[in-house]
This record gives sequence, structure tokens and C-alpha cells, in this order.
Amino acid sequence: MLGSWKKSLQYAYYNHGVISRVNAERQVSWIIVDLSLTHIQEKQVDHKLDQMLNGLNRLFKYKRIKQVTLGYFRMLEVVKVGDWYQPTIHLLLPMIKSYFQGRYYIKKDEWVSLWARSMDQEPDEHFNVSITSLNEKECTPEMMRSMEDGLAMLADMPEEASFKGTNPFSTRRLVGYSRLLKEHLVKEESDISYGVAQYLINDSIANQAFHIMKDWHLGLWISESKQSYT
Repeated sequence: MLGSWKKSLQYAYYNHGVISRVNAERQVSWIIVDLSLTHIQEKQVDHKLDQMLNGLNRLFKYKRIKQVTLGYFRMLEVVKVGDWYQPTIHLLLPMIKSYFQGRYYIKKDEWVSLWARSMDQEPDEHFNVSITSLNEKECTPEMMRSMEDGLAMLADMPEEASFKGTNPFSTRRLVGYSRLLKEHLVKEESDISYGVAQYLINDSIANQAFHIMKDWHLGLWISESKQSYT
């Protein structure tokens, strides 16, 4: 359901399990990348979404990206603040084990350059890229509490609960999995266990990823307070 915070939170828990399954089988590195455009007019949104999604497909065909990525989970979010829109592609990326070492590492400036190239445009002040590296040393008690609190909210939230908003983007797939992450999907991705003990809470990478993904919003998010434009 477009604009459903409940569905977004379910994906955060589901992906916690996917990350744990991947980590149990092999050693990989993990990063989260957000690709955003800011201050987009309503009449430009459809065109920009097409441009971004087509650009994403080209981005992952570039040798520099292809040789270090093992797949992705992507979520499309469009934030509306006042009269402006900010479309964002959130990416959870498993990388080769040696990604953070030596020549394989991609700095932020290069991510920006490659994504701009994939969209056939020059980066400007409305062109944002955010990168977060996940590591085993960053798990905190706050991250564990956020998992417990989120499960309690999901258990109490009615199925029809959603934020206001129409669905001008219904023809696009709002989420997608590829390669390694797709291989580790379970059959019923909507099945969520409401007990934190059912999750591999000793997986600090999965806990960190959840702590970030819980704040993503699937589809259109109408906000008067979210500070999206930076």
C-alpha cells in the first residue's frame, strides 16, 4: 500500500532476516546508499522517477559498481514537503568482502559522478548521495530497543493503517531485490514474527541496517515537518 508506514516497517524486519541469512553463509561487507533529487516540481516527478530508475539499471552495469556489488534491495520513497517533492532510491548493498580495502573502495565523489553519468546529467545542488557503512562495532542498546518497540507497534497497528496520500506512482515497482539478496528471500516475505527472540539479534550488521531502514517510507510520504531538503 502506497504511503503505508506499516509496510515499510515490515520490510525493515524482513530485511533483517535476509541480512542474517546472508551473513550466516558467507563473509560480505554492507553499505547503505541513498540517491536523491531535491526540490522537484510535481509536474516533473514522473519524468524524474523514470530517469532515476533507468539510471539505476545503468549504474549497476558499470564495471566499477558491478565488480564490487553482490546485489541489492531497493525501496522507492517520494517525500512531499509543501509544494516540493524529493524522490529517493534507498539501497541496501552487500559488497565483496574486500570492498573497504584498497582499490575496490568507492568514495562518495565517485558514487556521485557515476550516478550522474548513469542519468546523463551533471550533478548540482539538488543532486544528493548519502552513504552509510555498516560495521560490527556500531550496534547499540538503542538499536535493540528500536526493534522491540517496532514489533510492539506492528502487533497493535490495524492492517488498514496508512498515511494520507494518493498513488500517482502506482505503475512502478516500489521495491526490488537482485542477485545475492534475491537468493536469500523466503517464500512469504510478509510473514513477520512479533517476538524479538525470533531474530538473530547477535548480528550487529542486521541490527544497524534495521535501525536505518525503519525510517524509510515506501512510496509517497506527505510531511510538513520532515527535514528532507539539505
